[in-house]
Amino acid sequence: MQYLQDRWMRFWDAQGGTNPDQAVRAFARLQVSYSGSNRLYHNLGHIAHCLQELDDVVQLAYDLPAVELALWYQNIVYNAGAPNNEERSANEAIKDLQKLGQPPARGSRVAMLILATKHTTILEDHDSQLVADIDLSSLGLLWPQFNVNSQNIRNEYHHVPDEEFNRGRAKILQDFLDRPSIYYLPAFQEKYGIQARRNLEHAIAR
Repeated sequence: MQYLQDRWMRFWDAQGGTNPDQAVRAFARLQVSYSGSNRLYHNLGHIAHCLQELDDVVQLAYDLPAVELALWYQNIVYNAGAPNNEERSANEAIKDLQKLGQPPARGSRVAMLILATKHTTILEDHDSQLVADIDLSSLGLLWPQFNVNSQNIRNEYHHVPDEEFNRGRAKILQDFLDRPSIYYLPAFQEKYGIQARRNLEHAIAR
């Protein structure tokens, strides 16, 4: 996607990047990682969606560069069903940011934000909540697109029998439904909350 490469380079220019060749190499690695044959949902399309969501709410970010980097790197490592994708993605982000001349504190902050996309704990940090909400914004898309995304996720787990996948998927979706609010921030709850709840209920009932 030329749009994503152009955005990446503009981002590094804005951060005062002095090594464009290293930035190009970093993007090439992102592109290869997100373009694997197993990437039917967790791919560059998902990253583009998340970045567009961020563009709509930039004023909500306390540390905008860290939030954007977390969205870029959130799934650089992805093996369907692996319990440590986020941790490994966070580590890859730290390594790449070091190569790009970013201070260690930047890598640590981005890594923390990536771990927010595990969606397994209650988040207190504002930018972590923002990253989590952006990552889950696809739950609130209209049903046809939600359904397409769900099928793509299912296809990423093609090696898992239907009964096992459906049981695990239903538990994940029910966990989101059991929250008082699916999203942390009012902007996302107001935009996507109602539709997300409808989608999740429909998906579980099928």
